[in-house]
Amino acid sequence: MKLTSFISLSLSGVLLLGIAWFIGFRINTTKSVPMGIWLVKRNVMPKRGEYVLFCPKPGAISEESYARGYIKFGTCPGFYAPFLKKIAGIPFDQVQVSDHVSVNHNKILNSNISDLDSMQRKIPWKANSGILAENQYFALATKEKNSFDSRYFGPIEKSQILGTAQPIWV
Repeated sequence: MKLTSFISLSLSGVLLLGIAWFIGFRINTTKSVPMGIWLVKRNVMPKRGEYVLFCPKPGAISEESYARGYIKFGTCPGFYAPFLKKIAGIPFDQVQVSDHVSVNHNKILNSNISDLDSMQRKIPWKANSGILAENQYFALATKEKNSFDSRYFGPIEKSQILGTAQPIWV
């Protein structure tokens, strides 16, 4: 293969990836939700049970989480990677956080709270119980027991949500 042909194919591939990214296709490589290709739809109000892509809120929790490896480098404010999680609680739901999570008095399966992370370090945060405000959502990933989600950093706000996500090929 000639170098010019290789460069042309490479540029075509980059262009196709850019178009796919612009349309909303994302690749999930984490274990907390099914790995594979997802399609993110912007400006959609999430419903309970839907997956969302959202940015972590910049601040002390995100800084420490990044240092511990819970958050990766990415395109969100603070240069954090967005999270892909399922919405367990929507505005005005009652969320109870104890040794597990309950929403509106219904225990969420596989939502146990751990005191230690996978490297046996104490997790210094745990979400508070309460009623979600008008712009708040409780995001969980119950597929993976060590998922870093609203159990630890609390509810997310509508302004953090980039869009709802649907699995395309997982």
